[in-house]
Amino acid sequence: MNSTLKIIGLFLAMILLISISTFGFLQGFSSDSGTGLSKNDVEKIVAEYIKGHPEAIIASVTQYQKNSVNLEEQKTQKQVVEKRDIIENDPTSPVIGNKNGDVTLVEFFDYSCGYCKKVFPYVMELIKSDPNLKVVLKEFPILGKSSTLASKAAIAVNIESPEKYLEVHKALMKTRIKDLDGVKKVLAESGVDVEKIVAKMNSDEVNSIINKNRELAGQIGIRGTPAFVIDGQLVPGAIGFDTMKQMVNDARK
Repeated sequence: MNSTLKIIGLFLAMILLISISTFGFLQGFSSDSGTGLSKNDVEKIVAEYIKGHPEAIIASVTQYQKNSVNLEEQKTQKQVVEKRDIIENDPTSPVIGNKNGDVTLVEFFDYSCGYCKKVFPYVMELIKSDPNLKVVLKEFPILGKSSTLASKAAIAVNIESPEKYLEVHKALMKTRIKDLDGVKKVLAESGVDVEKIVAKMNSDEVNSIINKNRELAGQIGIRGTPAFVIDGQLVPGAIGFDTMKQMVNDARK
């Protein structure tokens, strides 16, 4: 709402500037032609037009917003294309499904995100139904301390016991993590060395991976979770299984 009001304000300011310019022109015109329009005349004409054609103002503002969104989307997509290799092939990002798949789906997610938990079964079902799909998981904790704890634990597992990552990932997606004790419980139930993983969680290596994922997300216009990059196309927000599957099939074609 505030952004719309700002745009309308800028639009009206533009009209005022045009009016002033028009008045200057008309003053010059009137001095040569003998016909005169005063400043009040011009202001009255502009005011009457705005009052009589509000739909024109709204249409102009709407079109401006659409153009701005389209321009932003173009810039974002350009960044995705330029950074596609690191998005899809960063060796620090866990890969599930077929590591040599012909289509790559990348998910930026947060373990505390309700929508991430909602789409999680869709991603797993898609992997199960599509043996040629490569899925890259980007730990992207943005929802507070508990999110960061969960991501640090998962990343530490991927470094120390990569064969256990998927099991821990599934458990964290199905659990509401509140504190370190909750993380330790998930780790213990997953059969990993809890002390070893907890010691690794605050390492420079783990923090560097999280910071790198956050930086990458910012560069390609991701501001929330979940967000997907499917075969080089950014898809922000939660999507259903059918949509996900259709986009993968379209990419394969």
